[in-house]
Amino acid sequence: MSHQPHGDIYQEYPKYENCCFNEKVNDWEQRIANYTPAIKARYQYAFKKMQEFSDAYHDKSTGWVSVANDKKAKLTAEWKMQDGLPCMRGKCFMDHDSITVFRAYVNSEMTPKYDPTINCRKVVKHLGANLTQVYARSNRIVVVSPRDFYFDVFYNIMENNTVIVAMYDSQEEYPVENGIVRGSFPVSGLIIRPLPENKNKCSIEFFVACDFKMPNIPSFVVQVAMKQEAYAFAKVNKIIPEYKKKYASD
Repeated sequence: MSHQPHGDIYQEYPKYENCCFNEKVNDWEQRIANYTPAIKARYQYAFKKMQEFSDAYHDKSTGWVSVANDKKAKLTAEWKMQDGLPCMRGKCFMDHDSITVFRAYVNSEMTPKYDPTINCRKVVKHLGANLTQVYARSNRIVVVSPRDFYFDVFYNIMENNTVIVAMYDSQEEYPVENGIVRGSFPVSGLIIRPLPENKNKCSIEFFVACDFKMPNIPSFVVQVAMKQEAYAFAKVNKIIPEYKKKYASD
């Protein structure tokens, strides 16, 4: 595939309307050399957010409280309030390879099938190699009415097929729909690693920080939301057969 200069709205992969085309990029400076200054600036911000995600996931501070320790689901997760935001991190194991798990996870049509907190998710536009803007709207969670989010998804695939993904608020402003509160993803992400003993299986390490834009949100509501989100990662494992059947040629 040739890579030509592009404008601010990137249309190199029109086929991938509901998901993300994935590349193994070794030299980002060369890969984005022909992009516009505006898109290059988005990448610089993406690199920064990728590091923020890594730092947040590996946070060594105390105060983390378990929300899941489920051997059957092969899931562990914990949460805490940090800088005024509910944060959750954890790890689960998949019975499928890392690339397939990544593609199923980011596929918009599959999202509501594994994540009960999400009503819908769609790709807004592909900004460039491994950089996509996404819209999502949540379902009602206990006393929290639906929220919507515009966020960028930046990712890369390493030589060993480890996939690193960062998700964070888009820098673009969009109008808010009536009856919907605009939420915020300061930084979230996941690392999908092939298992050393079996490359056809993998693990997912994840971190989520979400601002529901609800002052004095009850602690029990946060715990419910964090637990649902933790199990959503684990449920990706269950929707892979359906994903493969529908998107086998991707």
